[in-house]
Amino acid sequence: MFFQNWNEIFKIVFLTVLFHISLIVILRIAGKRTLADLNAFDMVVTITIGSIFATTILSSKTEYFEGLAAIITLVTMQYIIAKISVNSNKFTKILKADPTLVYFEGQYLEKNMHKIRVTKDDITQQVRIEAGTTICNAKAVIVEPNGKLSVVTDIAKEDEGRIKEYKNNN
Repeated sequence: MFFQNWNEIFKIVFLTVLFHISLIVILRIAGKRTLADLNAFDMVVTITIGSIFATTILSSKTEYFEGLAAIITLVTMQYIIAKISVNSNKFTKILKADPTLVYFEGQYLEKNMHKIRVTKDDITQQVRIEAGTTICNAKAVIVEPNGKLSVVTDIAKEDEGRIKEYKNNN
């Protein structure tokens, strides 16, 4: 139950070191985007890499090269999708959500909040955590495509139109 034999322990240690080095090499080659939390797709890739890593190390049914092949395939797919989305606005629209304005100039935008399933308490809590201020000091709060809140405390003239466009489009 707690320990069967030293061979299994040594195998896990060896695979962990080997797989960790392989993963570092793959991620360095793939670039910073691979572990960035830029959107939901990137988050899924990051979580999946962790899952594959753990399965390869701990499961006797998954071989090292099978795990490596899965991660290389996943990272390659992410690279291809990111490359396509850089060159195609239509594809980017399919892949990424738009930012959603949930608070603007003293008003909670209930329709938008309902659409993305956040409450006033969620927003005010995140404003305190992310911006270190209260909702009263926020001009706008936007839920970004990656799910994080952006708290705008001062709206520059050039951004004012874009933020009002968020309000009108949502």
